[in-house]
Amino acid sequence: MKTTSVRSSLAASVGRKASPVTDLFAVLRDAIASHAIAPGNRLREQQLVDEHKTPRAKVREVLAGLEQRGLVERIPSRGAIVVKLDTDQVCEIYAVREVLEGLMACLACEKTKPEYWQDHLDEFEGPMRRHIESHDFEAFLVGYEKFRRRLLAGAANRRLEKSIESITAVRSKVEQNQLVRRG
Repeated sequence: MKTTSVRSSLAASVGRKASPVTDLFAVLRDAIASHAIAPGNRLREQQLVDEHKTPRAKVREVLAGLEQRGLVERIPSRGAIVVKLDTDQVCEIYAVREVLEGLMACLACEKTKPEYWQDHLDEFEGPMRRHIESHDFEAFLVGYEKFRRRLLAGAANRRLEKSIESITAVRSKVEQNQLVRRG
């Protein structure tokens, strides 16, 4: 099992030196989703405390949140291990995503006026269509994420937002894996 320095992995992934973190959860979630911290890597409490100048209680809270979202498995006396998703887990994630995003779209349409969507309709008619035709899936995902954020804002439902946020990192990890495999 490989132990990775979170700070060095994250710094390498963004091409700059990482600074002390105020939101360690977001940093670790994003590093796992982007594969700066790969599946199978170990996250040790003391290492995170030292690297991020964060109290041990905060590190434990962050690791519990990552475990709750299915990103790590915590093993007593061994630390937290970044999980590798199997096919069944991926299917479950997409099933939940389908339901939540459908609800998000319904709420957003009910709560907004048609002109709220015009710029995104134009985006899907032009650039998004070209991304699909040219097989530029990464650019398509960036555009889709902007649209998804607009839907979320239009839905104006904090509970839904938290539920979607909890699967976003795992979904990003799955999509990143798909892009790498298509490579």
